[in-house]
Amino acid sequence: MLKLLKKDGLVMISIAIIPFFYYSYNNLPSSNVFETYLITFQTSETPIYIFAYLLIGKLTALFISVLFYIFNNRGWKIVILIPITMYLFQISLMLYDELQIVKLNTSALISLVLILLTLIVLFYLSQLYIGLLNKN
Repeated sequence: MLKLLKKDGLVMISIAIIPFFYYSYNNLPSSNVFETYLITFQTSETPIYIFAYLLIGKLTALFISVLFYIFNNRGWKIVILIPITMYLFQISLMLYDELQIVKLNTSALISLVLILLTLIVLFYLSQLYIGLLNKN
């Protein structure tokens, strides 16, 4: 029971941090270049704060969907995989387009592989959580 309380506490803290994470884009510059002493991040056309706003919005929705998928033990939770897949695909294409890592044809294939791996990991995490619930 103590393990479940610790996990529920972590989930509650992470949900409480979401608004601070969501509005963190306000601290970024309006130029196309963001430089720190560690890295230099440059976008093609979009200002950094708009790119971060779009990316953080998708990451926030993805995070909430993943939490709901993992900690829900209902039979219909498989439906949550649809928006999770959609957000993962949108995030990967957004990163590939903006950072110009690879061309679109191969980025879609890479995205599909990453999405499938993520869904497999989510399935096993969910089964692990259900196993913990059944033990207590």
